[in-house]
Amino acid sequence: MPRGGTLVLSTALDPSGFVELAVADSGEGMPPEVLARAVEPFFTTKPYGRGTGLGLSQVFGTAKAHGGSLGIRSEPGRGTRVALLFPPMDAAQGRGPAPAGAAPAFPASLRVLLVDDDAMVREAVAQMLRLDAFQVTPCASGQEALALLRGDTFDAVVLDFNMPGLDGAQTLEGIRAIRPGLPVLLATGLADERVHRTLQGAPHLAHLPKPFTLAEFKACLLRLGCRPQETP
Repeated sequence: MPRGGTLVLSTALDPSGFVELAVADSGEGMPPEVLARAVEPFFTTKPYGRGTGLGLSQVFGTAKAHGGSLGIRSEPGRGTRVALLFPPMDAAQGRGPAPAGAAPAFPASLRVLLVDDDAMVREAVAQMLRLDAFQVTPCASGQEALALLRGDTFDAVVLDFNMPGLDGAQTLEGIRAIRPGLPVLLATGLADERVHRTLQGAPHLAHLPKPFTLAEFKACLLRLGCRPQETP
């Protein structure tokens, strides 16, 4: 809203029984061709250096990870309304048994090193993983990640492939020199030829496309041999 306006945050019980969290503004709104791509990763109408195009896609991924959905209404000159719908949970009953096909529960002690130069991505991913009780240590560069690995113990690394300085491939080499068998999830929005070469024949390494859900993150952990806790 570059010329000012009104921002409204609201909650409601949807007729379907879902809980709605909505954010509405009275700003410029979006034309249909922009609205159709609003949740695409890396799509943005902002100038270079002012937006990554990961904001709404991360929100969408987080909503899906919690069994919810996202809807957007927008018209040029009439503002935008984004609504998140989440299934309700009876606090007295607790979560109950996990539904068929649900992502497994990993030990709360599982420690994850999150490496990404984008502060917004680090914050969103760290928050998502912490909501599921993972212990997350975020860092902004390959150099910082290697320094942390030399002085601490982690169970897995989420490694951004495209970073300034030491990129993902170079950081991966350093990780292998320090902890050869450490599971590494290579996170990237564009799997180009260099990404495929890095992944080819590499042990203890999996590709994690951006943006990813909590279920996709856990599926990668399972492929790399990180085991969930046993259900009593």
